[in-house]
Amino acid sequence: MDPRQLHLYNNIIWEVVAACVLISALPALSKHAAPDCGAARPAASGQDPHCAADGAADNGQRSPDQHNHPIRPNIVLILLDDMGFNDVSFRGSTQIPTPRIDRLAREGIILHRMYAHCTCSPSRSALLTGKHPFTIGMQGQPIKPGEPWGLPLQHKLLPEYMRRLGYSTHMIGKWHLGDHRTAYLPHKRGFDTFWGTPGGALDYYSYTMIEGYNMYNGSDVLRLNESTYVTDLFAHWAQALIQERAAAQKPFFLYFAPNGPRGSLNRTDTLQTAPKYLNRPSVQAIAHPERRKYAAMMQAVDDAVGTIHDAISDAGILHNTIVWFLSDNGGPLPQPGTFSIVAPASNWPLRGVKQTLFEGGVRVAAFVWGGPYNAVAGGSLYDHPMHLTDLLPTLVASTHVPELADEHHDNYILANTSTHGYNHWDYILTGRAGPRHVTPLDINHNESRFGLIAGRYKVVTGNYSNGSRESNKWIRPFGTSDADPQQIETRERVHCHHPEGREQAPCSPEKEVCLFDLLDDPCETNNLAGARPEVLEELMEHVRRWNASYHPVIWLDVDPGSDPALHGGVWRPWKD
Repeated sequence: MDPRQLHLYNNIIWEVVAACVLISALPALSKHAAPDCGAARPAASGQDPHCAADGAADNGQRSPDQHNHPIRPNIVLILLDDMGFNDVSFRGSTQIPTPRIDRLAREGIILHRMYAHCTCSPSRSALLTGKHPFTIGMQGQPIKPGEPWGLPLQHKLLPEYMRRLGYSTHMIGKWHLGDHRTAYLPHKRGFDTFWGTPGGALDYYSYTMIEGYNMYNGSDVLRLNESTYVTDLFAHWAQALIQERAAAQKPFFLYFAPNGPRGSLNRTDTLQTAPKYLNRPSVQAIAHPERRKYAAMMQAVDDAVGTIHDAISDAGILHNTIVWFLSDNGGPLPQPGTFSIVAPASNWPLRGVKQTLFEGGVRVAAFVWGGPYNAVAGGSLYDHPMHLTDLLPTLVASTHVPELADEHHDNYILANTSTHGYNHWDYILTGRAGPRHVTPLDINHNESRFGLIAGRYKVVTGNYSNGSRESNKWIRPFGTSDADPQQIETRERVHCHHPEGREQAPCSPEKEVCLFDLLDDPCETNNLAGARPEVLEELMEHVRRWNASYHPVIWLDVDPGSDPALHGGVWRPWKD
């Protein structure tokens, strides 16, 4: 039976038995899950002081009137992989519908100017440490299979802060921050449980990375007797975990980081999808074959977001759960004639792609939804710069419940995060202008490039992705044209204020520093470096100040000892 046939067979089986096994499946995989309240606890263990008298968990599943005090909100952080800015339909694309994502975005608050790093490992390090990658050596290229380095162990990560606030902490999906030693894996960096891939990419059915198997439970290889499409598999695990944690005694933090919609490591099909997504009428309507497959991958991601929302609803914790959603960088540009694991994403009308510092490489689609008693509901835009480094202090602040918190303890945790990020929580809730005025995007001496935003202006230089001049341009979604843009007007669209995709004053970042006014020209068509030298010098002074904090790139070449053939066909922490 080939993988797709096995996948279809498993889907049928899953639908039949899912209701029976969802709750029990996840704990069976985990060695680290916290005990539940109630009859399932051993009698000798006694009653947990955080459990209600009848054994039910005190986690916000009931109303606050029943408990007579509030509960810290559960937090779900969804980080997609390589999703283009234009690949969610709330941004105006009619080519790829994402109804479940759109619903949450429009019920919550869209983070209209969210910035990430321009590639995978650096972005994930910024999110989890709250520090700019170039200050801790994590800038540059992502960690490749067999490279013996990772996010330095001295840096405290987001789940460790959440633990101090009384949360259980869980990760499902892609890690990509080091796997050469067990000490670098998620469950050693603050997560109570981890199910997923320590590496950067997978075959979506065999769960292999290059020639080695790469699916884990904690530090143990997780051998699965199935071949479920990996985005669906991660979504099923998230559903089970949410249902399990809703019955436990603590609020939970879930970091959900699927591989989708990134291209796969299957050498005959780098755009692996599942028939149930590929055969949807909206997907079949796309003429361009690769864009059609990418749309199917986005359907899987959209369904996964819907599965998580439904699990929260079914568990009765909608009123007390916050969901954050974003991508780790902009969409990439496939390299014709090469084995390229990047998918044909779209950042239109923004300039540039993944691995560039133009807006298309670093500005990502994002929103926040929910909160205690719908605190962030309102269907509005937060139109102020926000960076991945801001998420750590903002998430910590969002857990603060005055009636429940120890003010000194909570404020100490937030005040001592030692991050470069800003706490945006109150600004998001009130719509006030945010606290961030200067946003370094990257400094990389190895690649002679940097980018920084200060106020309304941005400087950028040294920018090609994989040496391709096309990467610094405006790339329409495959299958569209000026005559058939497949875009509609939405409140959340970016308006260029100049003709889309057409340069006004040239920018050659490989030769010079370019300057843009992002409020007048968010699509970076008009280089002002020659016209506004005083503004250019002001931003260059900000770059020089941040450069004083520069840490050389941590990078080590592939270690032959990592070869899965030496470890039973599995990627293992080979340096232990």
